[in-house]
Amino acid sequence: MMDKKKLGASCAAVAALAALFAPGSAMAANTGIVLSAAQGQTLAGHSFTAYRIGDYSNITVSGDTVSGFSVSNPTVANTQAWLKSALTSANVSVPSGYDEAGAISKTTNATSLRRIANALAKAVTKPAAVVSGKTSPTGTLTLDVPDGLYLITDTNKDTLPMIVGTKMGGKSTAGTTLGKLTVKGKSYNVDKKLVVNGKEQSSGSVAVGRTATYHITTTLPNIGNDGSAVSVHIVDNMVGQKFKSLDGVTVGGQSVDKNQVKLVGTDGNGGSMAAPSGMTGATATPVAKSEIGFNLDALCTSDHSNKQVVLTVTTTITATGDNNHVNKVTGYDQWHDPATNTTNRPTTPPTSQVQTKTGDLKLSKTDSQDASLRISDAGFKIQDTGTGKWLTYDFASKAWSDAADEASATQFLTGDANLDGTLSASEKTADTHGDLKVSGLASGTYLIKETKAPAGYVSSTVGMPTLTAVLDAEKGTVTYKGEQLPNLTTVNGDAALVANIKSLTELPLTGGVWTAATALAIAAAFAGIAFAGVGASRRLHDRANAPLA
Repeated sequence: MMDKKKLGASCAAVAALAALFAPGSAMAANTGIVLSAAQGQTLAGHSFTAYRIGDYSNITVSGDTVSGFSVSNPTVANTQAWLKSALTSANVSVPSGYDEAGAISKTTNATSLRRIANALAKAVTKPAAVVSGKTSPTGTLTLDVPDGLYLITDTNKDTLPMIVGTKMGGKSTAGTTLGKLTVKGKSYNVDKKLVVNGKEQSSGSVAVGRTATYHITTTLPNIGNDGSAVSVHIVDNMVGQKFKSLDGVTVGGQSVDKNQVKLVGTDGNGGSMAAPSGMTGATATPVAKSEIGFNLDALCTSDHSNKQVVLTVTTTITATGDNNHVNKVTGYDQWHDPATNTTNRPTTPPTSQVQTKTGDLKLSKTDSQDASLRISDAGFKIQDTGTGKWLTYDFASKAWSDAADEASATQFLTGDANLDGTLSASEKTADTHGDLKVSGLASGTYLIKETKAPAGYVSSTVGMPTLTAVLDAEKGTVTYKGEQLPNLTTVNGDAALVANIKSLTELPLTGGVWTAATALAIAAAFAGIAFAGVGASRRLHDRANAPLA
């Protein structure tokens, strides 16, 4: 049995050990050990085993806390030899009056404790496990073990072996909560999501020229007070978009100064993110052209250990031939272990990808009497019915924006294959001279209004159809229907076939339903024709019966 001096020393040491190896946010159970994943992570893919290192005895209680106790080897086969070998490997001696378990509990040097845990985990011969192969798909797991000091191992190769003490009869020491443990790893996943209306999505659509907002999320590795060093770099490969800004950074849900994250490659020329100075064996992270590097090393402090980092990043969507804008982020974590004097980095760095898509609207202009004809130089304007805004289009950058009103909206011409706003001689005679295709639009419902009739066709509103298009950019589908004069709008594959008329008498009378406004306009137009016809007939009659000069 230990004397009171040794007992007190053992108590203080285990309190320090618990403070080092047992931080976390989970509520501790009165018995057993509660394992918690790092923030933003789960325990899926982990399998935990607990080996008993030591037994508690001579426990004294003051109020609600343990004021004194001792730790000694359990009477389990192979335990002493296992503990002795680990202490030797870690170059930790057994003080007089203590056994091996007591020596481990007395060790306050964090690096030495890390070495002991590593040696215990690597030992070929171990005592029988108290519990083994315990898993959880959630962020917590309780190991039902008797009170004592334990080694916790994990089948996940990136998890560090951990030493933790349970509570003692449901009580902890002063200032230390026993029986809980945050699972510590060497690397973590990185994730990127598109943010649409405040919600994170794995994919979505944003029009060319518009701003896309993303969240890049990672969890900082374990950063303890054991002399270990951590480096976290993230590289974002952006396709079809340009970096705009880093709008915010949170750690553990709290906003921090975004200038702590150093950016590389914002000019499009790439560069390199240097490893922290003094981190033995660490390497720089290259950033290629068109990539953006986010250096999180300044955030790697003990206060941020195992906490989730969220970067809010904005980009400007640019035109692509396939309407697909891909973001692939890669995480490059490096962790220096002073216990082994090695720098660890994932063999296969974690990645995440998000697709931001755009879509096309297509139509062909034809003749109401001959659907095989294709007619150039018909003008159309487009309105986003979701916002009520008419749209403008930059023919050079292919970017969309909101127009002040319909009059200032961009007019597109059928036959303008290269979308430069004009019709060349070759475009007027090309096979596509009656076609119009606009690209780079986000999912939504659009009003397409004919605003200019081709030469030789009715130029009044009653002769120029208006149609709607429902675009699903993610699926690559679009549906059309006639908004007005529906009989002049049909579907030809993935395009609308829009007919023009040379005379109001060509307006079809069957199929579809006209709006009241359209019907009245047509009625008024025909009334005008009738009136003009009567006037002309009377004038001809009068002239015919006039006396000869």
